[in-house]
Amino acid sequence: MLAYVTVLILTNSFSILMANIEGVNGVLYYYGFDVLNFDRSWSKELTFLVFFFGIGFSFALGLLFERLYKRIRKHTSHRKMFFLWGYIISFTYFFGNVLVGAFFYFGIGVLFETFSIPVLFRIIFGVLALGALIYLGIYSTRGFLISLNSYQTFIERAEFTWFLKAQLLYPFIIGSVLIVFLKIPHHNDFFMLDTLVWSTMIVPVVAIFIYLKGKSSIRFKRKNSVIKIFSIPIIIFIIVMLIYRIGLINGLEF
Repeated sequence: MLAYVTVLILTNSFSILMANIEGVNGVLYYYGFDVLNFDRSWSKELTFLVFFFGIGFSFALGLLFERLYKRIRKHTSHRKMFFLWGYIISFTYFFGNVLVGAFFYFGIGVLFETFSIPVLFRIIFGVLALGALIYLGIYSTRGFLISLNSYQTFIERAEFTWFLKAQLLYPFIIGSVLIVFLKIPHHNDFFMLDTLVWSTMIVPVVAIFIYLKGKSSIRFKRKNSVIKIFSIPIIIFIIVMLIYRIGLINGLEF
């Protein structure tokens, strides 16, 4: 959830900043953003800046978070999970927007419509985005397995599924439910298409579990295998969610 809020705020804020280049202001809300452009029609330049560079910023975030995760993934600290989820959510947001936009007038789909991209090419872009999400899952499998060194010194191949349910599947399900509740009463403002974008994360999640079959047992360089619950991340989560939900309820214009 912390990674989700970070990616959403940074990407939406960057989209508004792109609109500012064209002299258009925007408002950042906890459930998305709005561009204040009632005095003139949308230009192709504004559409390109907001829906290509703006949404494309999430891809850049994915690259950044992935690099940061690689630097600390061997450590046992739980802060690495923020970067792991950060890069998966960032890439999912970008490719999910391409996939959904290939068939609906939303996100990058607005760009496709504005520049009259033929349906055939949209479908090709959608298929490529789906392939990218599958590859994201395959690529992230090792990252999630290595993240288990926070709990274990050695993991048998037969235990992979059990641990990844706790480390990946359950957080994904619980987080998805919390995101829906977090947006109330604005969860349907974008006709649930924003929710459809986030739901594309099921693709890399499923890909990870399928790709597990080809992985062998892993031994980590740790001296103990004590499992404990860390209270600090939970406290930070509660504080950030309250600030995010209450602080942006009326929007932040810039």
